[in-house]
Amino acid sequence: IKQAISKRKYKFLILLKEYYEQYQACELLIREKQKIDMLVEVLFNLKDTVYTQSKNGSGIKYLMNNMEVLQGYKSALILYKELWEQDAKVRRLEDAIKEFEDNFETTWKGESFYYPVLNEENEPFYGTTMQWGKLYEFALPQLFSIVFDAVEQEALFTQTLYHSFCEWWNWTKMDYRNQAEANQTWSIIAYAAMKMEDYKKVDTYLEIFEQKIQDRKYPFYSGDSVWLILTCEGM
Repeated sequence: IKQAISKRKYKFLILLKEYYEQYQACELLIREKQKIDMLVEVLFNLKDTVYTQSKNGSGIKYLMNNMEVLQGYKSALILYKELWEQDAKVRRLEDAIKEFEDNFETTWKGESFYYPVLNEENEPFYGTTMQWGKLYEFALPQLFSIVFDAVEQEALFTQTLYHSFCEWWNWTKMDYRNQAEANQTWSIIAYAAMKMEDYKKVDTYLEIFEQKIQDRKYPFYSGDSVWLILTCEGM
């Protein structure tokens, strides 16, 4: 079971929190508490010092995953405080969030970017040189800090990071699709731009999207459609 859910356990918790806030349907969640407990325990078990490793024993931590994990912690904490306030996991989740946030900037931050991957010793897995020209491995993970609210959008570092991404990637026209390993619509970029209040670029992206992805076939897929919906909702 742990192997089956280890990669996306945090997204289940985010989904459950959204479900609870949308419908206030606590009966179902209370009935399934054992499964929710298991999800949270998997998160705790995958911790390697402060951060979550990709799988038990690897020691490798990805920026994208850990941004999602932080949101998973926060989502789980809301649920436990609302439904099971006396549960010991409330304190454990609070401690995990505080530890993460207290150490995030000093561990992951480079000169003008975040390290996309850390090794077993929490050192930069790819070294300390940023390669903005590689979308998936280096550039895209930077935006996950914005997407999952790990940083303040108004902060100078965040603004610099976002504008650096835009200087390297003409993403409104989907130029990243020239890279075989990045041949997707990547609507999550537009979502990050919406959160940065860069509405002009988002408008351009949506116009280009309508021109290029009329048939709704791959590389447009179900997961990316969610980011597109959330982007339009935010706009």
